[in-house]
Amino acid sequence: MSGKIFYSLLWMILGGLVVLVIIALFFQKDSKPDWNMVAALAAIIGVVCSAITYLASANRARKIETLKEFSIIREKYPNVNPKAKNPVSEEERDEYLKSMERFCTGINMGVYDIDVLRETAKSFLLTQYDSYVKDIILGKRQKSKNATPENLYCQYEKVINHLRREGRLLCRTTKNNAEH
Repeated sequence: MSGKIFYSLLWMILGGLVVLVIIALFFQKDSKPDWNMVAALAAIIGVVCSAITYLASANRARKIETLKEFSIIREKYPNVNPKAKNPVSEEERDEYLKSMERFCTGINMGVYDIDVLRETAKSFLLTQYDSYVKDIILGKRQKSKNATPENLYCQYEKVINHLRREGRLLCRTTKNNAEH
């Protein structure tokens, strides 16, 4: 379930509980409110508010960590690009690929946020992969006797494919919306 849907659902539950409290207070047979019920509903509302706050802060922290980790990789390997003025050595390029594989493993496990990566570096990563990295990975797979596409830089390619699919879906959606 996406974060926005989940938060919306929690806020709807909270709103429903508030309505129940109001109904319970105003539509009782006697004039005195049942304070035990009010206290129980207030506790439930507090738990829901705490859950919303926790989830929002955890999501924000995950986004910040994504930005930090990707920035560290980009700062450490600024010239991993076929058009760079100072191209990197093969060893440094391999270290970059290893770093990206680890980072992409975190993306695929949900440790890092792919939405942040999409917003900050989608074009860069797709262009870099298509014009440079794809050939390197294919060459490494051909040279390695034990490597198969399923186990050599598969996490990195999974993220690239995810970013590529999202772009195509977005274009189709925009095109379909323009037709209707």
